[in-house]
Amino acid sequence: MMFEYSTGLPPLLFVAVCEELFFRGLLFPEFMERLQLKPLEAAFLTSGIFAGLHVLNINSYATIGYVCVQVLFSFSIGLFLAYLYLKKGIIACKKL
Repeated sequence: MMFEYSTGLPPLLFVAVCEELFFRGLLFPEFMERLQLKPLEAAFLTSGIFAGLHVLNINSYATIGYVCVQVLFSFSIGLFLAYLYLKKGIIACKKL
């Protein structure tokens, strides 16, 4: 069994909040400031790291196809959330 929705949703939300705070709240601005990256470069770098970490899910019971889709989705959502942070100053979970 891959996932129990009845017991797994609160931990998933917690993980999502932590990921968002770490990647957009900490790494994204640090990459721009300390590494002097342009916003687009920092967005691609943080999104790439975010997506790359999801490759580790291959160690679970997930199929390779599922992990590939997850990596692509993670990269895409990372870019979108970086855009929101950059243009609107929004960290997606800031109000939680």
